[in-house]
Order: sequence, then structure tokens, then C-alpha cells
Amino acid sequence: MRPGKACWRSLFRRKTYRMTSSATSPSTTSIVDLCYHGVCPGLAAAVFVVICQAEIDVAGPSVILATLLAATVAACTSVCYAELRCRWPLFTGAAYDYAYFSGGEAVAFLVAWFTLLQHVCSVSLLARGVSVNVDVLLNYRMFNLTLDNVGQIPYLDGTVPVFLAGFLVLALTTIASLGIATPRYLSLSAIVCTLMLTLSAGVVALFHIDFTNWTDFFPSKFDGVIHGAGTVYCAFTFFEIIANRSDLIGRGGRSTVLSTLLTSLVYLVVMLGVGGALSLLDLQRMPRTEATYAEIYDCAGLPWTRYFIAFVAVITLLISLWESILYGSSRLQMFSKDGLVFAWIHWTKSEDESSSPVPAFVIGIISVILSTIFNLTDLVQMTSFASLLVYLICVLVVIILRYSTPKLNPMSSSSDNAKKRERRKRSSVGSQSCFSYGSTSNGISRSGTHSSLAHDESMIDLNGHSAHPDSSPPQLEDHSSDSEIDDIVEEYRHQAKIRALTSCVMGFSSGSVSDAIPSDTSQRRATASLMCIAVAVVIMSTVLSYGEIASSKTKMVFCLAVLALGVLLIVMSILTLLRQPSSQEDLSEVAILTPCWPWFPLITLVLLLHLIINLISYIWLPALLWFVIGAGIYLGYGMRHSRGGYLYNILPTESQDLLPDSADRLDTSSQSSLLPDGDVSLIT
Repeated sequence: MRPGKACWRSLFRRKTYRMTSSATSPSTTSIVDLCYHGVCPGLAAAVFVVICQAEIDVAGPSVILATLLAATVAACTSVCYAELRCRWPLFTGAAYDYAYFSGGEAVAFLVAWFTLLQHVCSVSLLARGVSVNVDVLLNYRMFNLTLDNVGQIPYLDGTVPVFLAGFLVLALTTIASLGIATPRYLSLSAIVCTLMLTLSAGVVALFHIDFTNWTDFFPSKFDGVIHGAGTVYCAFTFFEIIANRSDLIGRGGRSTVLSTLLTSLVYLVVMLGVGGALSLLDLQRMPRTEATYAEIYDCAGLPWTRYFIAFVAVITLLISLWESILYGSSRLQMFSKDGLVFAWIHWTKSEDESSSPVPAFVIGIISVILSTIFNLTDLVQMTSFASLLVYLICVLVVIILRYSTPKLNPMSSSSDNAKKRERRKRSSVGSQSCFSYGSTSNGISRSGTHSSLAHDESMIDLNGHSAHPDSSPPQLEDHSSDSEIDDIVEEYRHQAKIRALTSCVMGFSSGSVSDAIPSDTSQRRATASLMCIAVAVVIMSTVLSYGEIASSKTKMVFCLAVLALGVLLIVMSILTLLRQPSSQEDLSEVAILTPCWPWFPLITLVLLLHLIINLISYIWLPALLWFVIGAGIYLGYGMRHSRGGYLYNILPTESQDLLPDSADRLDTSSQSSLLPDGDVSLIT
């Protein structure tokens, strides 16, 4: 095989897990447990960091609308991600795993790399949030000391480095590297303290609010709302944790939906309460500080309140920081085991690879650098950008899977897979013929009734032969009259003309598209249409966000022309997408399906892209640098050392469109000993 072709094929290698007990991890259907896992990691960061920085630096009082918009986009994304998760109900993983199963290795690495950025930025903003609130308790002695002796960092908007954040990250990284998990009672205490503080501070704010602060409700107009929605989006990414921990067998799908709704309600109420209270207090006269929640009450004439808020913020953010380091290190260790990043990351002296201290220190070192040189607003925006990009890829994968050729679910049983192969074989034979009506030299066989002929409509081709490989032309009774048969044939021909006309004019037929099975050609057409929609949305969002349409007449004409071409491209791509058949045979096993197909995921795709384009202008340089570093690591190391690439050279080539059962594959027991783990197999 040519090197170029081999390199191209390696980008789309897929991973599959054999059915073993170690291929799954514990999951639950308890709504209380799922809500706990959804609220615990991010509530403190959402209250003390995310919503405050979005209000003071981005959207102002309109952060209320921005929060509602971000929650709406996150809800749409959660439905699409739930469908992707439900395609592997017996496996509990993360977005990276499901992208590797369905999208290929390059897509999986992109998801993994920006998931890593999401985690290190989360650790960094939590550490910096703890540091600035400690500085409030010390009356800004650390800030003044650093400013006098070190100064501001050039080219970073005058950011003052916070060295305490790096020290906290290294200290908690050492604890996390020893495998010490966060006690459950500490996490519950942090949730209760955050909720009680939010309620108490809201009650106090009711006696000091001033509605004149809302006279300038849109300081940055509607662009500020979009930018604010993109900034606070990272606070609503708890749906991935809930979906990944859900047991989707039985009533697990219902528990997942209810848990996501309840957790969303908690986040939404708390963030709207904090955002509304901050905007109705004297926000305009507040000094530029990163401890917004504590300082706003000092400006409102309640200096004693800021120490209480700062103390609670330090405690709750420290607990969240501990959990974030543990979760991020586990993700990085999984990437390293699959060979996409350096193997020494999961090195350990013991037989238990999960006890490796290296991933925690890698997360810690990167977080120390980011928390020292970037301010809180930049860290929040980079976290949201990484989250938006990861879930954008997940939505794209969900759409492409619906238009892909049917594939056997590797987590299904052998009998289920055998039935799927039999159905697919029959459907592929039947799809070679058209819906038509059997005829002889005299018009039609004179031995048919209306009911029996209608029953075998899909079994007869244009030449009157049976389309089913194991069946013969129906031998029907002889008592039917010639006039009845002629009427039936005439009706069939009329319906065929209607279907053909509908297919030509509307781009899809009432029966053929819904009943047809996707092929490789239709899959490529659907993917190309989807990419055209994404490109058009990117161009239109760029024009709307940065085009300055009203600045001059020439620019206005140019921008309107670009928008018109974008709309035309989107309409043509959607019509082409609707003409392609979608896969239906595997959907009966999916507990949660995306509604209003394909409009719901397409709208979600447009919203995510628009938020990304509006946000990327503020953090494009670190995002581009992170992408370049990741591309270099994958092309230089991951492509050659990934476990998919290893098995690609020792296992016989198998079809990407149809994964056979383990019983139907060649015996790979001898090759499995070459793997670090015998229970995991990567098949391409």
C-alpha cells in the first residue's frame, strides 16, 4: 500500500471493545446519584468564577439573557450527546471513546486533545479563583507585592501573575497522584455551602438593589449576549458526566433525562440569581478585580459580607480543584494507554496502571503555566471554547452516523448481530430493484388478488421476477377477473408516477428514501452536504460578528451578498441531505433518540458554530498554538504508536462498514498477547 494511502486510512481507524467484564465501568440509574455527580464538579466554579467574569468583562446586565441562551444550547447538545452515548449502552466512557468508536482516530484525537485543554483550563481557573479570594481575605497584600516586585505580563492585557495558584495546583496534584479521592462528604458540604451562600447573598441584595443599574442593559448590544453565552457555556457541560455515568439498560434513559433536567434547573436558578443580584447592585462603580462576587457587596456598602463570601469561595473552589485534577488525570491516562500521546505518561512501577502519578503531574504543570499568565476571563473563555468544539464534533458524528451504512454494534450479542447481518443481506438484495409491478406478455399473471399482490409489492421487480433470493413468483388463485387485475396494475403505475415526480421535484420520495438503506455513496453525499452547511454557517457567523455591515455602503453590499450566498448554500445542502437515506435498523436499541430529525441536530450545529466563531476572536492565538502542538504530537507520535495502528499491521484487514462478531473473526488470541491489555482490541 502506498504511504499516502496508508496514512489517510490510518486517520479513520476505529476502536472496538470486546465483550468482557473489564470493558465497562460501574454506572447507576439513581436520579439522586446522577444529580450529585452533575452538580458537584462545577457548581462552585459557575457561581464564583464563570458568571461573575462574564458579567463584569463581557455582557454586563445582559448576562441573564446570555445564561438562558447558553442553557438552551447546552440542552440541545445534551440530547444529541445522549444519542451518541446510547449507541454503546454497555460501555461507560467519555466523548473521546464514542468518537473513537464511530468517527475514527483523527476525530478521536481532536476530541481528546481539546478535552485535555478543557480540563487544564478548568484546573487553572479554579486555582486562580482560589488565589484571588485568598487575596481578598489578605486585603490584596499578595497582589500589591507581586505588582511592585514583578509587574504586569506584557502582551496579556496587563495580567498580574498569581504564583499562589501554581503552588495550590502542585500541592493538590501531589495529593491526587497518590490516588487519594475527594471524600463524598466534602463534596456534599461544598454543594450545600454554595447553595446557602447564594441564597443568603441574594436575600441581602434585595435590600440594596437599584433598578437604575439596568438602564444600560445591553452595554455591548446583542453581540455581548452572544459573547456572554459562549463564555458561560462551560458551566453547563455537566450533561456529559451524567450521561457517562448512567446505566442505559432498562429505565436508565428516563433517569438520564430527569437527572439532566433537574441539574440544569439547579444551575440555571443559581446562575440567574447571582447574575441578577450582581447586575442590580452597584456594578458600574466596582473596581476591576477578579474577585467580583466578594467585592460587589463592598461597593454596595456591606464590607463585612465580602470576607464571608471570599472564605466560602476558597473552601468550595479548593474541593472542586481537587476533583478536577483527579478527573483530568484519568482522561489523560486513558489517552496515553491508547497510544495517542506519549506512553510514559501512564508509566508506573506497580501492575495497576491506574495508580500512575505521571498524568496528575502533567495536568498540574500545564495548569501552573496557564493559571500564572492568563487572567480569569481568558481561562473561562478557553474552557468554553474547548467544550464547544468537543461537543460540536459529537453533534457532527451523531448526524453522520444516521446517514452511514449500517454497522454492527460491537457491544451487542452474537445472536443480535447475526440477525442484523441477515436483515442487511436481504435489504441489499431488495434495494437493487425498484417498486414496480410484475407483468407478462399479456400484461400481468392472471392468478392474483389485490391482497396477495399488495403483500408482495416489494418482492416484484420491473421484469416480473421475484426480488427475494429465496422466494419464487407468487402463485395465486385463478378466480380473479381480468378487469380487477388491470385496475390494480393501473393504480400501481399511477402511484409509481407520483413517487417518481415527488422524488424529482422535492428531492425525496415518500417511500423510497425512508425505506432505502444508506450506501457508501449516500454517506459521502450526506457528509459533503453537512460540511457545506458548516462552512456556510462559519462564513455567515464571521460576517455577522465582525463584518461591521453598517460602516459603509460598499461593506454593506458585500456582506449582504455573502449572507445571501451562504443562505443559498445552506438551502441546497439541506435539500441534498434530505434526499439521502438514513439508517433505521440500529435505532431500536438506542434508548434516547434526537427528536425532529434532522432539524434538531442541524439547529444545534448552527448554534454551536455561531458561539465558537463569536468567541474565537478573543482566544484564537492560544487555541491555534494548542492545536498546532496537538497536530505535531499526533503526526509525529500518535499515528505510529496508537494501539489502532499496532493492530492495523498484525490483524487481517476487515471491512470498516461491517464489524463481524468475535466468533466470525479470525482467531486473534495469538495477537492479543502482544497488547498491553488482552481484554481490549482495536479493530480497523
